[in-house]
Amino acid sequence: MARKGTIERWILNASLPVGFTIQGAKFVVESQGEHQLQAEELAWKDTVWVKKQNSNFSEI
Repeated sequence: MARKGTIERWILNASLPVGFTIQGAKFVVESQGEHQLQAEELAWKDTVWVKKQNSNFSEI
């Protein structure tokens, strides 16, 4: 269980595209597959579309 004020780094994999939601938390997607996101692409989210590849994100 994550504690308030801590950061977790997750890697999501999907064999088919799928929506991923964390209720009551927010996160920032850092990369999609091998593509690192640019600073202007970073934003707080509670839902993300996971393509058929890895997505790395940090949950606050």
